[in-house]
Amino acid sequence: MKGTILKCVSKIVVENHGSEIWSKCLETSGFDTNHVFMMRDDVDDNDTVKLLVNTAKILGITIQQFFDIFGDYWVNSYSVNLYKSYFDEYSSSKEFLLNLNTIHKEMTEIFPNAKPPSFDFESISDNKLRVKYKSKRGLIDIFISISKGLAKYYNDKVEVKKIDNEFVEFTYL
Repeated sequence: MKGTILKCVSKIVVENHGSEIWSKCLETSGFDTNHVFMMRDDVDDNDTVKLLVNTAKILGITIQQFFDIFGDYWVNSYSVNLYKSYFDEYSSSKEFLLNLNTIHKEMTEIFPNAKPPSFDFESISDNKLRVKYKSKRGLIDIFISISKGLAKYYNDKVEVKKIDNEFVEFTYL
């Protein structure tokens, strides 16, 4: 996984809980306590997941709660500043989602070795979208949390329902 994900995680923890807690998260996960993630770093997927799980434990919350914090911060604080043009290009979370494959393709040109998920979309009705999440990482719950962050960013009212480890349904209210 790219280091930008863990750079964002570090910002969340340091801003809300302090650098000592972040150092503890790093140490518990097998990293040097002073490790700094760079955006273009390639970080082993298992090490990334271990750090995410340990961070949630240290913060005393569930992994899903941490994913929701991450998804909100990723969209509304972190990536919106780095990739503002993408956010300005679309007028809704649904429109953004429908263009995610293109966005990810462009990102892989900027970040060599990036392996973002890809998506298949099926319109169930005018207000219901079914998305197939395709990634060997199996981090559909992070995708769901980022989708919730997108809905917040665009002020959309959306119900998100995880069908299984591949499919998510979005109902736009």
